[in-house]
This record gives sequence, C-alpha cells and structure tokens, in this order.
Amino acid sequence: MKIRTTQIVLYLVFLSASLPVQSQDQAKVAVTQVSRQAIIEQINASGSLVSLRNAEISVKTAGAVQHTTADAGDSVSAGQLLLQLDDKLVQRELALSEAREQQAEILADDAEQQLSELLTLAAQDNVAASEVRRARARYAAAQAEAEAAQAERARIAVIADYHQLVAPFSGIVAQRHVTAGEWLDPGDTVYQLVDLEQVYADFYLPEHAASLINNEVTVQIQSGTADTRFSGELTDIVRVADIPSRTFLVRVQPEPALPEQAIVGAPLTAIFRFELEQQGLVVPRDAILRYPDGRIAVWMVKYDKNDSPYAEQQILQIGRTFDGLVEIISGLSEGDTVVVRGNEALQPKQQLAIVEDKGETDGATN
Repeated sequence: MKIRTTQIVLYLVFLSASLPVQSQDQAKVAVTQVSRQAIIEQINASGSLVSLRNAEISVKTAGAVQHTTADAGDSVSAGQLLLQLDDKLVQRELALSEAREQQAEILADDAEQQLSELLTLAAQDNVAASEVRRARARYAAAQAEAEAAQAERARIAVIADYHQLVAPFSGIVAQRHVTAGEWLDPGDTVYQLVDLEQVYADFYLPEHAASLINNEVTVQIQSGTADTRFSGELTDIVRVADIPSRTFLVRVQPEPALPEQAIVGAPLTAIFRFELEQQGLVVPRDAILRYPDGRIAVWMVKYDKNDSPYAEQQILQIGRTFDGLVEIISGLSEGDTVVVRGNEALQPKQQLAIVEDKGETDGATN
C-alpha cells in the first residue's frame, strides 16, 4: 500500500510541533555579580622543617670510650653526661700537677717569709742590700713557679673534663655513632643532637616575591609526612639569590605550637598569601570556562526588551587565582552578572531561569 506524499508531510509537521524548541527552553542557573576587592597573590613553595640547633657532637681529646649514657631517641638536658672516656691516666697526671702546685706554693711562701725577715734587718742596717735584692729575686721566682704550677694543673684539669662529653643544649638524640671500647680522636662525631624547641621551616621563594614581602603575608604549611596543617609567621628573609634556581630563602616560625606529628628534616609545602595594595575585579572560579584552544570565557546574564534574562558568552583575560576567586584583567566590568552554576551546556541567547545557588542547577534545559 502506498502512502501519499501529503500524508507524510502532515505527519512530519505534527511530529516537529510536538518536540520542544531548544531556543525557547530556559536553563536553570545560579549567578553572581563581578565584584572589586583586594587581590591576593598566592605562591606555593616546598621546604623542610629544620632546627636552629642541630649539632654533630664530637670529643675534644683522644681516648677509649668507657661507657655511653644516651641512645637514639632519648631526650637529654643541657649539661647531662652523654659519654665517659677512660680517664685513669689523666687523673694521675692531675694528681701530680696538684702536688707540684702545692709544693710551689710552699716554696713561694717561704721565699716571702725570708724576704720579710731581711727587710726587717735592712731597716736596722744589719744586713747588706745585696742580700735583700737576692731575697727579693728568689721570692719573685718562687711566685712565678707557683703560678706556672697552677696553670699546669688547670690545663690538665681541662683535659680531664674533656674525657666527659656533656650535652651542650637540651634536645633529642637523633643518632649515636660509638659504643664502649672504641678509640676516639679529637673531632670524632659521637652523637647527633637536635633541639626540638627552636624549630623553623625554611622555604625558597621566586625572586619576584621579594617585592611583595613588605605587604601583609600569611603562611599555611602542610607536612609531607602527615595530613597536618598549621599556620606560620614569616620571621627571616635572606635576600641572597640562589642563582641556578633564581630563588631566595625565607624562614617561617610555626605557630601556634608545632604539631607532635611534625618531624625535623621532613618535607613541607606552604602557601604564601600576599595581600596586594591594588584592588581588582574578581569572579568565582566556577564561573570560568576553559576551552582546548586556549580561550577563557564566562557566560554573562543579559536582558532582552521584555526584561527576560538570556546567556551571552564573554571572552576574558584572567590573572591571579586565590580563595576560589579569579582575578579579571579584561572582559568584564564591576557589577556585571555572570553564571556560576549550570553554565556547562549553555548556548548563546539561551533563555535563563535564575535560581538560588543550592546546587540544584544543571547544564541541561527544562
């Protein structure tokens, strides 16, 4: 059976009339206005947690290790004994020097007494002046000998003290390198001691950040070894560039107290936020659309002669991104209305239904 051409045409007309017209459909969108505010420049940097006092402690004299008193992981106080060298020989030398010092002091006292007696006789003209001069010389020599003996005893006492290694500051023992019985020479490393109270974070910033340092800056730090975030205060700036990387060192003091999970020497990441003096136009990041050809655009809300909103795309030039906002260099004016949600599938001139932003919008039309 043949279907007439007229019947086919009527069927197609009926079918097309029953389909929705996309150009007249309204898309549910959430919108916001372009605003002006202070611009924040954010710089991401990598660094590490360091201690201001991280020492490789070594001995100052040669000797055999008699015993150690601390191991890796131990907390020690300033002045606490860490290692004892065998000091039998030096103690004997110290005892001998003390005896010689005592002997020299006795001889000096006797020489002083003899000089005093001769001075008394000389006042009565009962002794030759030459005898007085010789007594005075003997006394001076005896005094010098006593001072030399005292200095020698003090020198040996210092060497004896060197046979005991004490903690120069309070901290935690990171490593112990020796054990009992080993022979050590001056300068040999025994312990690595780290002060966990004076801890800072070092970061390297690009050179252009040097011009931003005078502005208000906040620092947010995240530990690379744990999902821990903490704030910090920029305390020191080393204005000397590392030529290969074109960066310079800044030091950040964690505040408040450093989290217990943080490890000295562990890698850190930080966001430095510099509040710039100039203000600029910003829109939420969700309003920005990026295309494979490099175009960056937003959908603006325009109104027709019936005061009905419709979509119109606008190409932009953008700047910094911070706090979920994007700086607008060109393409928009303050007070313009842009779509922030439901903008994924909009078409030029498409009618809009503006709704409150509760996550209920979508890219499809209704």
